[in-house]
Amino acid sequence: MARSERSSASGPIRSYAAIGDSYSEGMGDERPDGTPRGWTDLVAAGLAHAAGGSIGYANLAIRGRLLAPILDDQFPAAIALGTSTFTMSALPGTPAIQNAIPMPFFGTTAFAAPGLGVM
Repeated sequence: MARSERSSASGPIRSYAAIGDSYSEGMGDERPDGTPRGWTDLVAAGLAHAAGGSIGYANLAIRGRLLAPILDDQFPAAIALGTSTFTMSALPGTPAIQNAIPMPFFGTTAFAAPGLGVM
């Protein structure tokens, strides 16, 4: 299949939104000019390359955001933008993950959470 013909199961990926906390925002991964870059910018670039052109991209992530505000505010905003795909992250060690995943109960560590996004 030619690169320009690639698509998701429901059609070509035309837009992408990132929601979450400082990890999705790009904090700690600044460009030389000081603006955050982060992994979501790289995903957007990869999706655009795979689509053979450009796609709509919005990074709605805000540092310090917990799970409830992400789901209450950022998720509906991503849907309202008409995005065809999105990612959400909250790094281990943040209150959102510590409150959502009781590590002793599951017999795991804070470093297990990044693997969930890869599965």
